Amino acid sequence: MRKFLTILALLSAMIFTAEAEVINGTCADTVNVDWSYDTDTKTLSFTLTGMTRLFIPGYSALGQPWKDFIEEIEYLNLPEGLTSIGQYAFNGAISIKEVVLPQSVTALNQYCFMDCHSIHTLNLGPNVVFIGQHALNNCFSLTNLYVPNNVVEIKFEAFNMIPNVEYPADREDKPAAGARSVNGIVEEPMVYDPTDRTRILACSAYAKDYVRVPNGVKNINDYAFFYCFNISTAELPNSVETVGKYAFDDCAAETLIIGSGLLSTGMYAFSMKNLKNVVCKAVTPPDLGMYSFYDTNQPNAVLYVPDESVNVYQTASQWKNFGRILPLSQIPPGIIIGEGIDHVTDDQSSMTNKVLRNGLLFIERNGRTYTTSGQEMK
Repeated sequence: MRKFLTILALLSAMIFTAEAEVINGTCADTVNVDWSYDTDTKTLSFTLTGMTRLFIPGYSALGQPWKDFIEEIEYLNLPEGLTSIGQYAFNGAISIKEVVLPQSVTALNQYCFMDCHSIHTLNLGPNVVFIGQHALNNCFSLTNLYVPNNVVEIKFEAFNMIPNVEYPADREDKPAAGARSVNGIVEEPMVYDPTDRTRILACSAYAKDYVRVPNGVKNINDYAFFYCFNISTAELPNSVETVGKYAFDDCAAETLIIGSGLLSTGMYAFSMKNLKNVVCKAVTPPDLGMYSFYDTNQPNAVLYVPDESVNVYQTASQWKNFGRILPLSQIPPGIIIGEGIDHVTDDQSSMTNKVLRNGLLFIERNGRTYTTSGQEMK
C-alpha cells in the first residue's frame, strides 16, 4: 500500500510539473517581437529582439499564436519600446485583469482588446494617438476610462459598453465614438450628440428595465441601443422620425413602443431576439430598412397598430410578418403607452429623482411626486 502511495505521489508531481510550464513563440518572422506564456502565473510576456518593427502584429479573430490559452491569460507583460498592438491581438482574452501600456505605445488597433470582460484597469499612455474601431468594445468591467488630449483619432465604437469615459475638461472635441457615456455620465441613460440635443448617440450601459426616450428627440443614432441587455421595454416618443441601422440590435427588450412620428429605419434596426410585443402608433407604416426585424421571432410576436391601419400593416413590407396584428384598442393592461419623458436635470439643489413604479416613470422632487408631464400625484 505504501509503495502504491509513493508511486501515486510521484505521478502527481509529474503531472503538476507538466502543467506548470513556459510556452514560447514568435509573433511573426518579420517582426522582432517574441512571446512567452507562463502557465503558472498566467502571464503572457513579450520581448523585443531587434531595433525595428517592434509591434504586436494583427491577426484574425482567434488566430493569435496564443489562441489555445487565450481565455486563461490574466496578466500581460508589455515591454517599453513596443509601438503598437495589432488587430484582434487579445480579442477574447476574458480573464485579463489589468493592462499597463508602455509609454512607447502609440496605437491600439481595431478589436485588439475586444471582449476582454475582466479588465478593470487600463491607463492610456502619453503617446497613444490612435484607437481603432471596437478596440475596447465590451470591456464592461473597465468602469472608468480617461482619454488624454494626446489621443487624436478614435474610431467607431472604440469604447462600446464601457460605462464611463472621460476627457480633459479643456478638450472641446470630445469624440463620442461609441462611448456609452461622454465626459463622465452626461445623461442617464441617454447620451446625446454634443452639437444636437435631438439626436441620441447611445444608451448608457447602466440602463435597466423600462427605458423611455425623452420628448423632442428626432433621431436615434446607429447602434444606439445595441446590446442593451438589461432593458425590458424601450419606448420612442412621437417626436422620433428616424432610427439608425442596428439601433436596437441584440437589445434584450421584450416590448418595443414606437411613436406616431417614425418615418424610416436603417437595416437591422429592431433585430431583437426577445421581442414579444411591438406597439407602433404611426398611422402609415414606417419605411423599414433591410432585415429590420432580423432575429425577431415575428410569427410569435404581436404587433399593435392604430385601429384604422390594421389592414395597411397586414400588407406592408416586413410589418406583415408578425403573427398577429391587432388594433391599439386591444392592447392589454400590462403594456403602458406614454409619450416619452420630459428631460429632467438632476441636481442636489432641487433634490430630483426619477423612479419607476409598476412600469410607469415618476419624478420625485422635494418630497413630492409628479408625472413626467408635471402633474403632482396626491
